[in-house]
This record gives sequence, structure tokens and C-alpha cells, in this order.
Amino acid sequence: MGEAAARVALPQGRRARGARPRGGRGHRAGRQPPAPHDVPPHRRGRELLVAWISSAITVVENPYFSFSLALGELEALGPERAARLLTERVTVLDEHIAQMRDSLEQGRNQGAERIWMLAHEHRLATLTTERDYIASVVHDIKSKELTWPTSH
Repeated sequence: MGEAAARVALPQGRRARGARPRGGRGHRAGRQPPAPHDVPPHRRGRELLVAWISSAITVVENPYFSFSLALGELEALGPERAARLLTERVTVLDEHIAQMRDSLEQGRNQGAERIWMLAHEHRLATLTTERDYIASVVHDIKSKELTWPTSH
């Protein structure tokens, strides 16, 4: 995995392969963001926006408020970076979906009442819908059906 690996929060305290332990305010892959005085004033706002969008796109969490806001500002990333980060999110969602399916199957095999698994079923349906939607957006970006302003 790429940029997202160090920031992805997996359920039940699990971390993605190669992920750093959570905590603190570290920057992706252990790199620190440039100090404010190293970035020209006219670039600071854009760099902060791009860093925030990149984080919100790749971190799978609940609620989805940050992700929705990031989608609204996706054009700031450019099509190539947006497609790459969204593809990473799809990969992480695939892992979450597989874990949820395994968990539900184990529950059924152990005789758990469905009423106790409704929250898991709902989460699985939500993750699957999100995954399919994001995959369709990636397809649209790559096929150039979803276009960017000419400044990118």
C-alpha cells in the first residue's frame, strides 16, 4: 500500500501491513510536513488543503464526514493522485469487507441470533456500497469520464 498504509484504522485495533502505531500527530510515512517558514506563503494554504484531503480520502472511519468533505475538494489533488488515493481506499475497504464477512460467518456458524448481528450486517452493507461507489469514481477518473479543470 502507498500513502494510506500508515493512517488506516482497521477495526478491533488492527493495523494495515507496514503501518506505524497510532498516536501523536505524525505525518505520512514518518515524514514531517515542511515547516511553515519553508513554504512560501502563497503555497501554505494549498499544501494544507492537499494534505487534509489526502488524509480524509485514505482513512476509513466512521463517521464519513471528513471523507465527504474531501470528495467535495478532490479537484485540488489532480486526477492521477486522486485515482491513486481512492484506489488505496478501495483496497482497504476490500480488507474491511472480508473481515466483516468472516466475522458474520463465524457468528452464524456459532449459532448467534441474527438480531445480534444486525449492526455488523449494516456495516457490511455500508462498506460494500462505499467500496462500489469509490471504484466507480476511480473508473470514471481513469476513463476521463470525470474531468478536471484544465489547470491540473
